[in-house]
Amino acid sequence: MLQNNLNKLLGERNVKISAVAEATGLAHTTLFSLIKESTAGIQFETIEKLCSYFQITPSELFDYSPYNLEPTLEKQLFELNENSVEFTLNIKDGIYDKDFKLLAQFQLPQNNPYFPKSNKEDYELYVTVSLLDNADYLKEDLFKIIDTLGTNLKRKFYQIMLSKLINSLNNSIKAKRSILAYDLQSKEDVEILLTKKKHCIFEVFKDTDHYKLADLELGTENLLI
Repeated sequence: MLQNNLNKLLGERNVKISAVAEATGLAHTTLFSLIKESTAGIQFETIEKLCSYFQITPSELFDYSPYNLEPTLEKQLFELNENSVEFTLNIKDGIYDKDFKLLAQFQLPQNNPYFPKSNKEDYELYVTVSLLDNADYLKEDLFKIIDTLGTNLKRKFYQIMLSKLINSLNNSIKAKRSILAYDLQSKEDVEILLTKKKHCIFEVFKDTDHYKLADLELGTENLLI
């Protein structure tokens, strides 16, 4: 994994993108793409200009981990006939290569005492993500990998891990297809049509030291961790 620290540097130095663009000659679109990590590559000239502007080395512009992550979700969520789905997170480096099995469960936020936010009216979906027991690994294997990561790379780890779920949720909106979620009040599964710009909460690895809350604006890739 490779994470650029441009957004972090802007915050630490209290600098605006417009100031960086003016001083370096880099386009606003280039800088925004770097912040959102929506670019497939970065030119050496761009790295050189940013390092020169911030007076840093390339190692300070980027965080690196040898681990590469690849999540796999076999079906679209709107194709399921239950309120949960298992998915796989493959983690590898030059030697290490292991598949971790995860479970995502979908619930309604309303009338749910376990929902971790008070403003339930802003949320349409509550997703818990847990690591399943498996004979091929210890749960600590995954948590130890997370512990090797710095703050920015940890955030990227969770973003990548949830990315297939996010894509499938957004696909259900585009296709105008419902998904199943558990209603704690009626104790039944209900079909829900998700709405763009509403929100979804991911509660990841609850009751562990690696617990995270992630807030997704549905219909987008805007994920706040």
